[in-house]
Amino acid sequence: MYFKRIAYPVTKDADTRLEFSITRFQKETVRLYNVLEARLEGRDYLCGSGRGSYSIADIACYGYASAHWWTGIKIENMPNVIRWLNLLSKREAVKAGVNVPGISNLGASGPTFERLRVDKKLQSDIEEHAKAAGRAWFGWSDLAEMFMKGEASPWASHVSDSKQGSSETGNPSSEK
Repeated sequence: MYFKRIAYPVTKDADTRLEFSITRFQKETVRLYNVLEARLEGRDYLCGSGRGSYSIADIACYGYASAHWWTGIKIENMPNVIRWLNLLSKREAVKAGVNVPGISNLGASGPTFERLRVDKKLQSDIEEHAKAAGRAWFGWSDLAEMFMKGEASPWASHVSDSKQGSSETGNPSSEK
């Protein structure tokens, strides 16, 4: 689901070098959303008879499915998925769960993952940041640049440093 967000910051030419992989996983993500859409036709929940009953399947799928902005998947034409996401988002346990751990991995001033998921203005700001930096897609590097000024990035091992040489894999090279 998140391949292009994870892979893109590794190398500046990821959009061309990783085009096949990014396209493949993007298509697979759309396919899985369509499986959810079909399964939820006439149902409230994923498992159980009739309209279904709330289960671990709903809990397990909610986090990924609700992060459609992050994946770049448009769900406007998936009314069953939208209805299911809205239904689950109103449950007290889900409301509590999405705010765990309740702090940001993006530094003291950074947003929680729940805020990233629901704050449309923040999403727009992140997308604009990536565009201004000349990146085809936003990713972890944009979050680190926007919110972790002067702090060590938790993704430092995944982001190539333009000041260092880099090999084909995006890892620092030992050549001088």
